[in-house]
Order: sequence, then structure tokens, then C-alpha cells
Amino acid sequence: IPADRVVTCPCENVTVRQALERILAGTGLTFAGSDRQIRIIPAESSAPAALAGIVAGHVTGSGGERVPGARIQLGDGTSVFSDADGTFVLRDVRPGTHRLTVMAMGWATRVMESLEVVAGDTLRVTVVLDPEAISLADIRVAPGMFSALEDVSPQAVQVLSREEILTMPQVGEDVFRSMKRLPGVAAHDISTKLNVRGGLDREVLIRLDGIELYEPYHMKDWDGALGIVDLNALGGVELSAGGFGVEYGDRMAGVFDMRTRTSVGPPRTTLGMSITNLTAMSRGGFAGNRGAWLVSARQGFMGLVIRLIGEDRRLSPQYWDVFGKVSYEPARGNVVSAHVLHAGDAFGLHALAEVERVDVGTDWKSSYGWVTWESDLHRGASSDLTVWTGRVTRNRTGLVEDLGRPGMPDLISVGDDRVFDFAGVREALAVELGERALVKLGDEAHETLPRRDQPGAPVAGEAAPAHRGQVG
Repeated sequence: IPADRVVTCPCENVTVRQALERILAGTGLTFAGSDRQIRIIPAESSAPAALAGIVAGHVTGSGGERVPGARIQLGDGTSVFSDADGTFVLRDVRPGTHRLTVMAMGWATRVMESLEVVAGDTLRVTVVLDPEAISLADIRVAPGMFSALEDVSPQAVQVLSREEILTMPQVGEDVFRSMKRLPGVAAHDISTKLNVRGGLDREVLIRLDGIELYEPYHMKDWDGALGIVDLNALGGVELSAGGFGVEYGDRMAGVFDMRTRTSVGPPRTTLGMSITNLTAMSRGGFAGNRGAWLVSARQGFMGLVIRLIGEDRRLSPQYWDVFGKVSYEPARGNVVSAHVLHAGDAFGLHALAEVERVDVGTDWKSSYGWVTWESDLHRGASSDLTVWTGRVTRNRTGLVEDLGRPGMPDLISVGDDRVFDFAGVREALAVELGERALVKLGDEAHETLPRRDQPGAPVAGEAAPAHRGQVG
């Protein structure tokens, strides 16, 4: 087939043989096939080839301007493009009646029927196009929305799949570390804390299934080396790098919103092991898939890694976390879910010098419990009620023992015990007023209360009750 000729076939509900016969008709080619391949070969014909004709002309606008780059196509699929001054030439056109279609961006398509091409002759045509505005879909402008895992937002500008995260060369298969590869996000090699567009990590709101995680990191004495949520339990993650609404509070840098998997079907259990932890997850559905449950647990053995490199006499880090969720649909359009998350860390630092021995230990525990009720109300209205409570504790001890230096005390011991309680309730209502109008109303009340367990124990801060409303 000549290089400037294209053959096509509007082939629907036909066999491969019939499609090939239509495509190769008039090209001087035929085909031979077997059960493994199809070969295109020259057709053998004793009759001389019919003398072809030529179609030539130019494309102009209704104002007389030339239109370059227009596509001129014959009915049999042969096509060319007009050059800089709008001219075009179609060669080797078989004699007969043809239809000519001319298309160009910004111009209405023009179809010329019943063009008669004579053998050995040149048919000259002038095609006049009328201007036509191009209808574009809605354009959504957002400062930055990035998604990961299966449950991907349609507004996301960049997406990371679960397979990409699992195969990334990183420690702990941690979703927080994966976010460092997104534009505008920075973090150093040890910590998983996210700095979005130059903001501090505490200016990033981190949520799991609708509630804020106050201490979302494991191994806080190492600046938060891992997140407390197992990647296997997550179904979707969104990172908003700006432009988020009032429902996310007063954070300025970003919102890191995690959603756990929704499990239906028969129960299934998976086990996993890496160089840093053991993981187990079990999930499934019940009550005819009206309900679903998910349990995920992870045990880190960084202490074993430290021991393998011979540093166990100085360092002893450990971490673990457990997540559970049960959801049930008591009535159509109503889903009630209960969630529990518990995470813990233990870290020890042991140093022995000639004159003293130092032992430092830290114990962190984070516990969250919350219930959500999502309901589809009448005529495009929906409601989302969340109630939560939890506690974060930290216990730090330090011991310095004098090993005989004159003038030094025999023993110095310090302790730091802190308890942080929190609770809250949030109601969000969304009402669709039409295809292009949505009203969101909501109210949130929560209380964060650092408290003393024992007289004289250090306190992280004063009670900080908070109340926030939203209209969007």
C-alpha cells in the first residue's frame, strides 16, 4: 500500500476474513492465513490495472483564509492533510463515485457527496469550511490532589497503585514513606513525617476513616520512623496539598486522608513478613454481604534487626499495632461502622562508659475508638455522624549511675508520665440542590484533655476544649 494511503474498515459483526476482504479491496493485495498467522501478499491478476485518477484542491475558511492541517478523507478511507497554504492532492484514486470528508479543528466538518473521478484525469475541488467553537468538558482546577491504592479519587492528579508502593525500595512497606515521592512533599530518610509545600509536619492533618490521629507514628524517639496504620488494611489514600475546606479544621499545609478497605464475600486471611515486621489480616462479609469486618495486626521486630548487626546492647526498639472494623447496613442507604485502633512502642537506649551507666526507656501507647453512621436521606441529602474517643500515653524513664568518679552522685533517676484523653462528635449534612449546586452543613465539638494520673506528675498542657462549625 502506498505510504500516503490509509485503509480502514468499519467492521462490526463480521468475521476476520470478511474484514480483511473489505480492507484490502482495491489495493492489489490479498491474504493467506493459517491457524497461527495471517500473511498479506500481492494479488495475482492477469488483467491490467485500471488507470487511476487524482483529486486535488484547497481548503479555505468562509472568510477566504486558507486552512492548513485539515484532514481530507475519501469514502474508502484514503486520507491526506492540507499543507501550509491549504492545498492537498489525493493520488491513485480508483475511478468512480466517491464521498469526500474534510475535518479541521475549530471548523465544522464538511462532507461532499458524489464526486466523480475519471480514470487518468484530475478532479479539482474547493472546500469551504465554517468556523465552529470547540465544546470542552468542565475543567477542574485544584492546588493538588494525589491518590494511592485501589480507592482512587477522580480528582487526583497523580496516582500510586498498591503494587507500586509494595515494590518501592523502602523500609517497612509504609504508606507515609510512599507519599515522599509525590510533588511538593518532603521528608528525610529516617522520619516518615510529611512536610507539604514547605509547611511543618504538625500542619498536616492525618485522618483515618474520618477521625484525626494525634500520634500517627511509630518509633517517635527516632522522629517517627513508621506509620501506625498497616498498609494492608488501607483501601485508599488521598493527600490534599492545599485548597481543602473548612471541614478539615485549621491545618495550613495539607490533609492526609486514609480509608480502610471495605470487605465483602467469603472470609480470607493473609500473612506477611518483611525485614522489619510480621503482618496478619483477616476480612470478609456476613449477613448476605450487608455486613463486613476487617482485622489487621502488625508486630515489628526492629530489635531483632538491631541484634543481628550487634547493636542490641545499646538499642532495643519494638512496635506493634492492631486495627479492627465492623460495618453493617441495617437498612438501605444506612451504614453503621465501629472502629478500633491501638498502637504501642517501646524503646531503650543503653550506654556504658568507664565512669557511668545510662539507661533510657520510652513507652508510647495510642488508642482510638469511633463509630460512624452514614445515611442517605430524602431527595439527594446525606448525613454523616461520627463519635470518637481515645487516649495517648507516654512514659519515659532515665537512669544515670555513677561508677566511681569522685564527687559524682551515686544515682540519678528521672521520670516523665503523660496521659492525653480526647473525645468528640461531628455531624455533617450534604444537600444537592441540583446538578450544579451542593450545600454542605456541619458542626463538630471535641475536647482534648491532658490530665494528671498522680500528684506532681508532669502535664503536657492545659485542657483545650474546642468547638468548630462549618458552612460550605
